[in-house]
Amino acid sequence: MKIKGAALLQQISYAYILIYGPPKSGKTESLITLLKLEIKLAKEGDRPVRPMWLFDFDRGASSLIRRCKEEGILEHLVVFRYDNPLLSKMQVGLHTKKTSATWQEFSKDFNALHDGVDAKNNCWKEGFDGPSSVAFDSFSSYQDILLDFVLTFEDSHDLGAKGTNSMRDYGRQQKKLVETVKSAQSLPCHSVFVAHEVLDKNEITGEIRIDPYVTGKLASRIGKEFDVVIYSKSDGGKFTWQMAPGGNVKTAGSRLKKDLTKVLDKQDYSLVI
Repeated sequence: MKIKGAALLQQISYAYILIYGPPKSGKTESLITLLKLEIKLAKEGDRPVRPMWLFDFDRGASSLIRRCKEEGILEHLVVFRYDNPLLSKMQVGLHTKKTSATWQEFSKDFNALHDGVDAKNNCWKEGFDGPSSVAFDSFSSYQDILLDFVLTFEDSHDLGAKGTNSMRDYGRQQKKLVETVKSAQSLPCHSVFVAHEVLDKNEITGEIRIDPYVTGKLASRIGKEFDVVIYSKSDGGKFTWQMAPGGNVKTAGSRLKKDLTKVLDKQDYSLVI
């Protein structure tokens, strides 16, 4: 299929970003720079300011909400918060009842975005206040909610229960994870997936990798689905971004800008998109 002219420009005008790293390294708070960038561009282009939609799966949005309030732009942040009702209760015994309710609630909210798309022109429908960007925080917690949904598929069961196939369950989970990424990328806006990190050692080669905390082999492969992969870290209290492979970080990098230094001293999305 050939893409020409304005349609091609529309296809490449949005950034698809994966950011991962240890806790308290600025991953969520840095989203304010993306929101401020979009507000600036909207005002310069004399067009309405569109909000950022944040899907909050682990109650980690407090720092971003605080910063938006301090900057006077809280009205442009829309937060959808999801709490697994089972996590708030003490579990008794070895088995935990699975529920698909949390994922279904998210799916309803997320699909509302697709309902608001003018598919012919790849833009938001007139009258729909679609976002300039959508963020998923964290992708790692989302996958746990998604696994609960997978385990209720066909027949509700515990992971690894007798008579079930855990590899099949994980396979379904990983397929839905990639589906979520691609679905977000089909929207006429930026998309950012925030993930925790995981340390993995290859027992044969001894190689140690720091990958996004995603199930199984998908952890080392998920980066190819994104234009930009950022490794976020805190060096002595100073937040930085690693933008190229180095050390145990193998997947950081960008297809959008080739002149980025290996480490950015400032966590700012205007520097990378």
